Amino acid sequence: MNWTEGRLKAFITSVLRAGFRKYPAKYETLNEAKKGRKINPASGRMAEHYTCNDCKGDFPAKDVHIDHIFPVVSPEDGFTDWDSFIRNLFCGKENLQVLCKSCHLDGKTKEENKIRKLSQSIRKRYPQEEGSYRNMLSRCYNKNATGYEYYGGRGIGVCDMWREDFFSFYKDMGPRPENTTLDRVDVHGDYTKENCRWATSIEQGRNTTANNFVEYEEEIRCLEDWGEVLGIKPNTILTRLRRGWPVSEALGKTKREKPFYNGRLSQEDIEELITAIDTGTTQTAYGKKIGMDSSQVSRIYNRFKLTAKERGERKK
Repeated sequence: MNWTEGRLKAFITSVLRAGFRKYPAKYETLNEAKKGRKINPASGRMAEHYTCNDCKGDFPAKDVHIDHIFPVVSPEDGFTDWDSFIRNLFCGKENLQVLCKSCHLDGKTKEENKIRKLSQSIRKRYPQEEGSYRNMLSRCYNKNATGYEYYGGRGIGVCDMWREDFFSFYKDMGPRPENTTLDRVDVHGDYTKENCRWATSIEQGRNTTANNFVEYEEEIRCLEDWGEVLGIKPNTILTRLRRGWPVSEALGKTKREKPFYNGRLSQEDIEELITAIDTGTTQTAYGKKIGMDSSQVSRIYNRFKLTAKERGERKK
């Protein structure tokens, strides 16, 4: 048999659903809905009856449906991965319900198919925006979603208008510009029209709870922004603050300018440098004299200086 991806997926799904027929939680849910044996008006025979969780009416066993309250495959997201499929299928009885044939087929199934068709239509027409919308809801309300602890786990939610309707979200946010994703201006606030924007990865990276925000001259910016404005490396500012510098000095003091030097020293220049340092000239003073940073003077001196023994032999 030629196993295409679709055929293999359908086979695995059917095997898993067949295994669910003997799942204990299914029978526990069914037993709790039993109302006892009654005469079935259609056949005139005694039959076990159950109570529908939706319409609350009694119905015979031939019309019983054990249904998942939250679908195994989300009508909005479709199939995502096998781990989620198995976890949703073999859930506890708190996510299972007993429905009559009418409530199951004419009610819940039709509603899910309607949502599924609408989601597929939106996904096809607005692929970028729909993806951002779906990820937003997942981060806030799906406990199994990656990063849930940073969103829904922290109490971050989605406003009612957006949560209930994708088109309200699209109307407020508009088309998603290229190379942008959905971002909240206030990282501690909910997803709302006033608190959301389409932002680039750089803008998002500067707007996270992991960033260091500093107030200076009545403005609050992250270190990356202050670095661009003041011409100081963000790591330099951070180092100054960690050393206990006041904010006014950490951000107000410009970076020390290094003397410019890109030439090479001859043997005579090196000997002159060593002699000057040996006779008491400081490395900083000599560096200023020849336009070289003191750290460069120190490296050259330490590399080429003579030991006391070598100097004695040289004088002889």
